[in-house]
Amino acid sequence: MINYDKYKTQISLPDFLRDVYGFKKDEGASQNYPKLKRNETGEVLVIKKNHKGHYTYFDIHNDDIKGKTILDYVQKQLSLDKFEFEGKLVSLPEVARYLDTYIDTGKFISPENSSFALNNESLSKDYITKALLDLKPFHDHSFLLKRGISVETFDNVLFKGVIFNKGYIDPNTKTVHVNTAFKMWSQNGVIAISQRNDTFKGCLGAKSESICISNYDSSKAIDAIYIGESFIDCMSHFQLNKSQLIGKNIVYISSEGNLVDGQIAVIQKIISVNSPKEVFSIFDNDLAGHYYTAKLFGKISVTDKMVNFSQDGNQAPNHFKELSIDVVKGKIMSHLEIYILKDEDPILKRKLIDEAFGQQNLKIQHLLKKDPFKIDYLYEKEGLIKLIISFETSSETWNAAAQTIISIKFNNLNCVKRDIPLLSDFNDDLRALQ
Repeated sequence: MINYDKYKTQISLPDFLRDVYGFKKDEGASQNYPKLKRNETGEVLVIKKNHKGHYTYFDIHNDDIKGKTILDYVQKQLSLDKFEFEGKLVSLPEVARYLDTYIDTGKFISPENSSFALNNESLSKDYITKALLDLKPFHDHSFLLKRGISVETFDNVLFKGVIFNKGYIDPNTKTVHVNTAFKMWSQNGVIAISQRNDTFKGCLGAKSESICISNYDSSKAIDAIYIGESFIDCMSHFQLNKSQLIGKNIVYISSEGNLVDGQIAVIQKIISVNSPKEVFSIFDNDLAGHYYTAKLFGKISVTDKMVNFSQDGNQAPNHFKELSIDVVKGKIMSHLEIYILKDEDPILKRKLIDEAFGQQNLKIQHLLKKDPFKIDYLYEKEGLIKLIISFETSSETWNAAAQTIISIKFNNLNCVKRDIPLLSDFNDDLRALQ
């Protein structure tokens, strides 16, 4: 019987991907946080270890590729070499024979001999406790100052005590680095730490189930929640809009990179408990940022209290507030999956959805020389009707998709909004003004 676990544990996956398939370190990578890019395919993989000690990877550009192992990657590559198209796979025994040959060459690198020092994704409570004890008060301001964040901003009550420093010694050069660090909170407390400096960004712990969050007054109603991709963008947004935000009880939330379902669940809990008057997305002004906005608003629900705060009294029908929309981003084609209850006037809903995407087609068809959105098919299953809206993957189409999701799900309620940076992100906007 083939022992498949040995390939997942005894071959250093980041070294394998680098040496066999030409992956190279991507921006923000470190020896503890291997983030590797293959220029030939555009794949950007982050390598971690799961609780079993298996090397695993996820693709930051494809939510369907997560928790994969060396077996998955080699199987995909061998299949493409053999069949020249995706969909048909070689057998796992064939993958094992390939990896055995690789091991027999003596060129493979074991975890013990690797320069990459990965920690398990499911870090123990003791490990997180130790990592938190290593956090120091925020005295080294140099990184944030370089990013245009003022002392007045990071000393504001929103961010006071939220930012830390954490030292790191490069084992190769013995150089001491001082990272700017933020705690990441789950529904059960701090379970991860986000760290950044001029050349590195990464997380310790279970980032996929936690978020960074600013201070706020829990005894008062929350005026607005702003949800972005990095806490630096959040601070930049505040600095740019301070005059309008002073005196308001606001909350900043950051996913610290790609937004995943576990983080959305934490965000939903905060919304449900606090019923903020407004929820804003402040993700980057690029394809990924528009995709994260679509993913966020496709999943979250607002409360009746939030609807009551609508300035013009324009309330979303109940079924649209609870509408579930899944988003799928592919390299070439993307699609939305919209689920409708069969017993709640599906003809009317279908008409409204058709109209909403029809309006977006009219707005951006001049950019693409054709209607970008197409409702592919409609079918019923267990009382649900599922619509598939397909479109070519681009920044423009995902931007339009995000806006349409807000339109059909929340009926353009004033409590659900987007704030889009003029440049790539709000930190770029801030530095452009300095």
